[in-house]
Amino acid sequence: MRSPDPPRATIAILVHSLNEGGAQLRLVSLANRFASRGHAVDFVAVSGAGTAGRSLAGEVRQITLMMSGKRPLVRVLAGLGALKRYLALHRPAVLLAGSNGVHAVAALACAGLARPPLLVLRAASHPLRQMPWSRPKKRLRQLGLRPIERWALGKADLIVALSQESAAAIRQMVTAPAKVIVVPNPTITEDFRTSLAKPAEHRWFDASDAGGDPVILGVGRISSQKNLETLVEAMAIVNRSLPVRLILLGEGKRRGAVEALAARRGLGERVELMGHVSPVGGWLARADLLVSSSLWEGSPGAIIEAFEAGLPVVATACPGGSVELLESGTGGMLVPMRDPAAMARAIIAMLGRPRDRAAVRALALPYQDDGRADLAYLAAIEAAAKRKAAALE
Repeated sequence: MRSPDPPRATIAILVHSLNEGGAQLRLVSLANRFASRGHAVDFVAVSGAGTAGRSLAGEVRQITLMMSGKRPLVRVLAGLGALKRYLALHRPAVLLAGSNGVHAVAALACAGLARPPLLVLRAASHPLRQMPWSRPKKRLRQLGLRPIERWALGKADLIVALSQESAAAIRQMVTAPAKVIVVPNPTITEDFRTSLAKPAEHRWFDASDAGGDPVILGVGRISSQKNLETLVEAMAIVNRSLPVRLILLGEGKRRGAVEALAARRGLGERVELMGHVSPVGGWLARADLLVSSSLWEGSPGAIIEAFEAGLPVVATACPGGSVELLESGTGGMLVPMRDPAAMARAIIAMLGRPRDRAAVRALALPYQDDGRADLAYLAAIEAAAKRKAAALE
């Protein structure tokens, strides 16, 4: 790392990398808004891989702790020493760990410092994530990490959850539940609203517009969390009675498994994986339905963005924010996790329901990136700092 600038009262936002995932993009926006309000902000990435930093405002200082191609967990642990050096040299007033994957390293880095920063943990995912036993190594790894996450949450001065359900679960894990607050994720940016008008060129959309088969959309990483196998199985059931097509936007390690399952179910001509696509607004604006088959979520950005596009949703009632977004029934339907038959019934029902775009769009109003979220963060940080100062007197 380069030599530090003179110490200043800084809000440091910690991310595991600069890839353009949902968490990083939200945190870039948060950093820019903090800076626009006159706060000194450091955007600290354990790994410099990725391009999210290009969207940072000029006033935000970008710091990369290390460059590495290692897997995320190994990379974060390897960056612990670098993070400790950063904290000792730059002495930020606040360390905001932006996602669950960096909670433990942030808490460890603060431990032992004579004057640790105010530790804020942003719980981007539900704390009780549960992998299926079909992925035994990942399930055992998550079970092993749970005590570490509980410890890190206990060390935080403030915990920001993105959904009421996540907050309730975290409050059961800590001895001071009052330090857990909920701030809706500022998902809908001006750039996203602009992207709704951009063309999403695909032959299936043109056919659907002309009265052809409806097009279902899936958005997100092709990972165990997103459980796209359930969606593919549901597609096979739906197509027995209603011809539909599925476009998946995203990339990930389970792409091959999803493609192979689609082929086995005879869906090779009805399922297409487009890889990483950004922005997705134009695709959401043209699709007939969004389906989310996740096993857990934090604040599901794809669902919120679908609402802004006036697009109804079928989603699993998984731990996280999906349930509170859809429980009213206005925006779509909830189905049990890992239940392709129930998902297929919901897909058919939603495709047959008249669409009320205005009512669906209204559901996205609390998630606008309009400055309310950063003000809520700053007010909560100030209150937490006063509590910590009072406790030390």
